[in-house]
Amino acid sequence: MALALLLLLWAQAPAWAGEPTPLTFTSRLDGRPLSPSEYALERERLQNPDRDPPPVAAELQEVVTLLRLRKVLRSWVPF
Repeated sequence: MALALLLLLWAQAPAWAGEPTPLTFTSRLDGRPLSPSEYALERERLQNPDRDPPPVAAELQEVVTLLRLRKVLRSWVPF
């Protein structure tokens, strides 16, 4: 019984058996496999979302700017 358990544990090939185990990480966004450096980069971006804002289309940025200008002008001119 003990011998069977010992053989079963030995067949699992744990990390201490001498074989290196590859580090595998999965993306939190889409579940795809990542390398350790890609995982670290994704983790950093998720923890600091303001550091790398997504790009905004020029047309959308122009509309937002005009809306902000309109808001300022409406505070000066009430009609």
